[in-house]
Parts: sequence; C-alpha cells; structure tokens
Amino acid sequence: MKLTKNNFFRAARKTQKAISGFFVKLKYLGRRKKKEAELNHLDLNRELVYSLSTKKLPNAEQLKHLGKFLTNKEKKIVRICALILAANLLFLGIVFFNKHVVSVPLAGGSYIEGVVGSPKYVNPLYSSNHDVDADITSLVFSSLFKYDQNGILAGDLADSWSKSTDGREYTINLKKNVTWHNGEKLNADDVVFTVQAIKDPRFRSPLRGYFSGVEIEKVDDYTVKFRLGQPFAPFLSLLNFGILPKNIWQAVSPEAATLAELNLKPIGSGPYKFKSLTKDQDGNIKDYVLEANKDYYGQKPLVAEISFNFYPDVITLSKALNDNSVDGVSYLPISARKDLFAKSSLSFHYLNQPQLEAIFFNQKNNEFLADKNIRQALDEAIDRQAIIQDVFNGQAREARGPILSDSPAFDSDLKAVNFSAAQAAQALADAGFVKVVVTDEDLKDPTKEIIAGVPASDFTEKANDAGVDAPGTWLVKKGTKKDPDNKFLVIALTYPDSADNALVAGEIQAYWQAIGVKTSLNPLPSSQIISEVAVEKNFEALLFGENIGADPDVYAFWDSSQISEGLNIASYNNPDADKLLEAARVSTDNEDRFGKYRQFQKLVTDDEGAIFLFSPNYLYLQVKKLQGFSGTAIIEPSDRFSSVSNWYLRVSHHFVW
Repeated sequence: MKLTKNNFFRAARKTQKAISGFFVKLKYLGRRKKKEAELNHLDLNRELVYSLSTKKLPNAEQLKHLGKFLTNKEKKIVRICALILAANLLFLGIVFFNKHVVSVPLAGGSYIEGVVGSPKYVNPLYSSNHDVDADITSLVFSSLFKYDQNGILAGDLADSWSKSTDGREYTINLKKNVTWHNGEKLNADDVVFTVQAIKDPRFRSPLRGYFSGVEIEKVDDYTVKFRLGQPFAPFLSLLNFGILPKNIWQAVSPEAATLAELNLKPIGSGPYKFKSLTKDQDGNIKDYVLEANKDYYGQKPLVAEISFNFYPDVITLSKALNDNSVDGVSYLPISARKDLFAKSSLSFHYLNQPQLEAIFFNQKNNEFLADKNIRQALDEAIDRQAIIQDVFNGQAREARGPILSDSPAFDSDLKAVNFSAAQAAQALADAGFVKVVVTDEDLKDPTKEIIAGVPASDFTEKANDAGVDAPGTWLVKKGTKKDPDNKFLVIALTYPDSADNALVAGEIQAYWQAIGVKTSLNPLPSSQIISEVAVEKNFEALLFGENIGADPDVYAFWDSSQISEGLNIASYNNPDADKLLEAARVSTDNEDRFGKYRQFQKLVTDDEGAIFLFSPNYLYLQVKKLQGFSGTAIIEPSDRFSSVSNWYLRVSHHFVW
C-alpha cells in the first residue's frame, strides 16, 4: 500500500478506536468481576446465616423485607394468593360458626307495646268487648282452651277431654300443676265458679248468651262436666275465656263486680302477672306493666316484662313508634303505614284473621235494593282485586261468600264475582233505567227537561235530599201511568268511620258512580254503627266487617231468627238456608256439617244476600330486636300473644362439637 497523508490519518483513527474499545471492555470486565464477587459474598453470607438459623421459615420481622427481593410480577402473584387464602379462611370460619356456634335465647329484657285506648276491665267476664282489656287478660289469665299461633284450637288448662256420642256432654280433665299468681292451686272449683258467674245475670257478662242452656258440674278436683240442652258442634270454641280464682272473687258482690279493684290489679294463672300501673293527674292509665310468671305451668316466658303504653289515637301511636317510645303496636291501619320512618328496623307480621268485609243491604229502606238484578249489578261493578291492591297493598284475601276460603267448610266450587262495569250497566238498563248526564248549564234552568218529562229541578231536589252532587251521571226510571213518579237510583253507603274504611268506601263510590249509580257516603262512629245502625237496620247499604270466628258456624249472622235482635244485618230470610244452618250446628259428623255449609253458601250467593268483598290481614308490628314471634293466623287480636313464651330479647352464644 502506498503511504500517503490520508492513509496515515485513517490508520491512526482506527488504532485509537481499538485502544479505546479495549479499555472500555477492560472496565466492564472489572465491574462484572466485582459484582460477581459481591454476589458470591452475599450468597456465602446467606448460606452462613441459613446454616446458623434454628428456624428455617422466615419470621414476621424478616417477611416485612420480602418486597425487596420480589419482582412486580411475583408481588402480584403473592397478593392474589393472599386474597384467595383470606377468602377461604373467612368461608371456613363462617361454616365453622354456623356448625359449632348456637344462639340460645336468654331470659330478661322489657318489651313495650303501644295500643290505642286504655284498660278498664282486665277480667275475662267483661274483656271480650274491648280489645285492650282482652289483650292484657289473655296474658294474665289461663283458659280451658286457646287458639295457637296458627289459629288452631288447643288445650290450655284442659289436659284431655271427651264428648258423649249424642254430643250433649263434654268431660274435661284439668292440668294438676297449675297455681294462681298468689301461689294457691287452681282446680275444678274455679272453673265451675267462673262459668256460673258468666251465667249469673247479676254479673252482666257479655258472654252470658253463649251459655244459655249449658250446665256445669264438678266431677272431682280436676274434672268438670258440661251438659248442653242440645248438641252444639263448635261448643269447645266457646271455652276460651279466662278462669277466675274462686277464693278471691267469691267475696265480691256480683252487683259490684265491675267496681272491684281486681279488674285492674288481677290475679290469674297465665304466663304474666300484674306488676304495676301508672296514672296521670286526671286519673287516666298511662302504662300497665306485667312481669313474667316464674311458676307458670307451661313454657316459662323469657321476656321479663311486658308493658303497655296507651295512646288516644293512631296518629299519636305511630309517632310513638317512630320515636322509639314503643317496641311494637297492636295494629296499624293501612293509612298510617306510609308515615313509618325506619321500616328496616321493624318486623311486619301479616296474620290471617276471620274478618269478613261485606256490603249489606236493607231492602226496606231502598226499594231498588229489593231487586236481585240491581244487587247483582252493584256486585259486578266492584273490582275487588283492585281494592285489595290499591288500599291493602295486596294484604287481603278475596271473599266469595259468607265463609272464608281457609275454612274446611268453604265451597271451592263458588266462583269469584266477575268484575264487569259494562255488564253491570247493561243489567241496570235492562231494569228500565236510562243513563243521563246532567251538566251545570242544564241546572241553571229548573224547568228545562233533561229528558222528556224530567225537569232539571227534579235532579236538584233529589241531589239535595240524598246528599249527592247534582251534576254528573244519573240513572233515571221515568214514571208510568201506574206509578207516575220519576225514580232516581241513588244509594247511601254507611260505614264505620276509620281511615281504612274511608278508602274502601271511596273506591266503592267511584265504581258505582262509574255505572251511573249516585252514591252518598255516610261515615259514623263504630259504637253508633253497632248500636243504632246494624241492629236497628237504620241504613240502605252498610260497609261492615264481621269476625265470623274460627268455626264455620255462621248461624248468628244469617239465620232468620237473628234478624230482630241478632247479627243478621242483611235481614236475610231463606227457609232452606235456615234448615241447613240449624242442622249443621247440631251435627256431630264434620263431613255432614261441612256439606250443609257448602249448600248454604250457594244459596246466599245465588240470592245476592250481600256483596262479599275481602278479608284483610291483621298487621302486627314489632322491632326486630324482639325475636321468637311465630304464627300465621289469629282469631281475635289478643291471639297475637299465643306464642309469647317463645319471645326473647337476649341471646348467648355457645360452642357445640
């Protein structure tokens, strides 16, 4: 190669790069050697520490440095594994707890219930007519029989019983381990005394009528025998009244029995006994306290005290529940439930009850109601299912007849009434009624004929008499030569004045007016409904609820003998129905009885004896901290306490293996 200046410099640069690369590699090799030496030294240290350690697993102090040795991927895997481990441990803990830890109810605590009203007679002779009295009486006193939490009649003081073949004698053997709250023994003398007091007119007990013709005798200290004038199939269901202690009450004059202090400070044999009561400055009872009876012959109650606080109305009661002043309420109407605050802290117990809501007609007070076709049209015009949903939020059962669907005597072949406004309107047209729409403009001229021969003044006059609005739709039947007066189909609907009844009555009014039947509403106090309206038959149409009881015997409500002074509100009179009712109540064969009641139901529904609507559920509210309530049905409101011995407020947890 020829040596030139350019070649010389090019060769120099190559030589410089080669020398620089050599030193760089030498520096890198030096660092690598140093790193390897350090790592070898660290490994030696680790091996030395590991060989000297007595424990081969890292401790907590060591584990906290674990992150320094793990990559991000390894850290992620460790976290996932830790989560899986924690979830498994939690699951195993729950399984272990459920399998080996049991909650055991403990005695103690106090439960406060709010009720509307106040007690007057905590006495089984008088308590049946007043819910507050009946509530407390059911806790203080024992009865021969009682209804359990599912509405089934069961023995209470009665240990065993038998009936003669002709159904006229009942022998009842009493439990022998029962004591009164004062420590004395309860025996047959007490039962005989109580029954005789009920029968004695001087005591003025409302139960007296049920025991007309019934005699009782003591067989021995723990056996009594009842003799009936004639067989009465549901007789045992009458024996659910409390038994009084003879040794205490025999010293009280029958004429002064209602004035006795024992009516508010009773001595009974039930699961709870009287402890105290408090009155305000006006003498009104503010609260009433019962304590558990530790000597109770049945299952000992766990809740140490049950107190009743009394309120003047539902609004005040609802406020007390919202303020946590009470732990439960005896009953809360539908209209008041929307005002509840902490619903999540409450237990809602919806209980079936034999309450039959119906519309009864007085055919004598409204000539049109004597026409079966008109009654049927009014029946078909009502949408029961809509009322059940709108008013009761679904918490009611549709009624098809005078006996409810959960009764063994119910006729399942009875069909529900078909709601059809069009069909109802056509039936009224077939009955000769003409539908007329009257406007405010029409009414300005009294002489104007709304329809031929019917001036506006007639509508105004009828509206004023009936208490309805003159404008709107009317049903009119024009006069004839035989009966020249024009007829207007107007119905006055009376009902017990309560928020729930007002809602139902309002819907019925709307349904009837939708087919042209002008309807006025007439709310009255419940006491007035019973004494002046139902018994005296002072109504045209009456929306009313009847507690028909657990037994299918509805003689008192439908037999013609009960029209004048009994509970036959509809004045129903059918000789064939009378024969069935009278034969069924003396039959000793249930299948025969139930068959007769099924025939009776068909007669009443075919006759349109009433408009049967529904059976609303009874709502019992309690705070969730109270446990142990059980039941699906009640016969009377006081039956909500049938499972009271199972209630508890406190628990303890125990391991079992």
